[in-house]
Amino acid sequence: MINSSDFQKIADKFIQRRAKGLVLSKMDEAAIYRLLEDHIPVDKVLFLIDKIFDEYKPKHRLDYIAKFEYVEKGVLDRYHKEKKKASNLDALDEIAKKYEME
Repeated sequence: MINSSDFQKIADKFIQRRAKGLVLSKMDEAAIYRLLEDHIPVDKVLFLIDKIFDEYKPKHRLDYIAKFEYVEKGVLDRYHKEKKKASNLDALDEIAKKYEME
């Protein structure tokens, strides 16, 4: 079940960082719901939204992040990259422990 408070936190963060308009499109809302359905911790989503906006380099004065779908992709990419890295580190730890025991 999706927590409406979590949806609102993500929506508010996106609107704040986008700084263009105060209303989400239906597509923005759907993208936020998809992220929530992926069970990524809300604090991680909020952190990654900031990171995506901080790293975005506009090409000209009219270039900005307008749609949450752009952020959704960035959150998914970064979150799964972090999870894979953590998984790889866990695997390396297991290998190291195996050799320590021998």
